[in-house]
Amino acid sequence: MTAEDRIKGKVSSDVYWDYIKLNGGKPFVFFVIISQILSKGSSLFLSIWLSFWTQDSDESKNTMYLTVFSTLTVAVGLLAIIRTVMITQASLVAAKKAHKSMIVSLLFAPLVQFFERVPIGRILNRLSKDLTVLDQRLGWYVNDYSVDVCNIIGNPILIIYASSILVIFPIFAFFYLCNKL
Repeated sequence: MTAEDRIKGKVSSDVYWDYIKLNGGKPFVFFVIISQILSKGSSLFLSIWLSFWTQDSDESKNTMYLTVFSTLTVAVGLLAIIRTVMITQASLVAAKKAHKSMIVSLLFAPLVQFFERVPIGRILNRLSKDLTVLDQRLGWYVNDYSVDVCNIIGNPILIIYASSILVIFPIFAFFYLCNKL
């Protein structure tokens, strides 16, 4: 029996790039970025539109404001659903490719040497637990990460738009202090 290769510490960038390649490569990254920009942009515009509506005292325009607000709300929801479904679908395709690659590697491994060195429990663990993470969790992590990055970028933009450019100094000071800790 050989000891299991285990690397401790941070995940190397090669692992991330392999996952991106399994998801479809650059088109996947492009889709995630564009869908996030559209989703966050429409959400920001929704907030700006609401501020226009609350500042206008002409009640005859309420129907127009409500129609645009409702349309934007539906658009934000649809974009979030589309993004989530597409990332989940890409994650499942990546898991299927990884599973197929693992099975092919197992089927064409030199039987005597491989199965004498590697315990069957380790093989089953790779084919079950690790692929479960790939199937169920990693897509959600990508989705959550992309949402968080867009929130970190988009919310200060909305704050600056709603107040003044001078607000940027406390925001940068806050990020600087957070990075110091």
